[in-house]
Amino acid sequence: MHTLFKTPFNELPEQIPLFPLNNVVLMPGARLPLNLFEPRYLAMLEYSMKTSRLIGMVQPDEETGELARVGGVGRVQFFNETSEGRIEIVLTGLCRFDLIGSTLTDEGFLLGQVDWQRFSKDYDAVLNLNPSREQAFLEHLENYASAKNLFLDRRSLAHLNGLEMLNGLITVMPFPARDKQILLEIEQPDDRFDWLETYLAMSDSSPTKEHSRH
Repeated sequence: MHTLFKTPFNELPEQIPLFPLNNVVLMPGARLPLNLFEPRYLAMLEYSMKTSRLIGMVQPDEETGELARVGGVGRVQFFNETSEGRIEIVLTGLCRFDLIGSTLTDEGFLLGQVDWQRFSKDYDAVLNLNPSREQAFLEHLENYASAKNLFLDRRSLAHLNGLEMLNGLITVMPFPARDKQILLEIEQPDDRFDWLETYLAMSDSSPTKEHSRH
């Protein structure tokens, strides 16, 4: 069924505008605020609004600039033009995609040829966590945030279901680009949660962390 805020899976286009941005991924259901000011990305937004309202986020390699083969698409849910000539937008993640290829438009932004099939379950995925495991995960997360001097809003997390929490954290937390990409590409939510849980636990028990406790 077509809804106002979510493009049905079978209506996702084969071609979408791409926004290459290092250390940024967009997971299904997560929200990503962006500031656009370069002419090519303003043109990208105009193209998006005239077509599907979709923008694909994809990480470029820091050294080569080559685009990652997996990205995440979001729908433009909000935009606001500022007096400085910037446009603030918020994307809501819908689905991940395999990037088949890309072409450069005359306006300077990229159009990506994408395949959605491998991630078709993004639309109805669930993650069920028992309370004790969720509590242990949150304790590791709090320790990680404290070590990195990050603010963690436990009240906001309490209102999210397991999958919303997981995908939201992957999108907003400042994990290294490589680790964000690994998490983005893990297909199943349970496997993704296991990987992140282990990552946080290892960070919590790292030699630097242990040394700081003494």
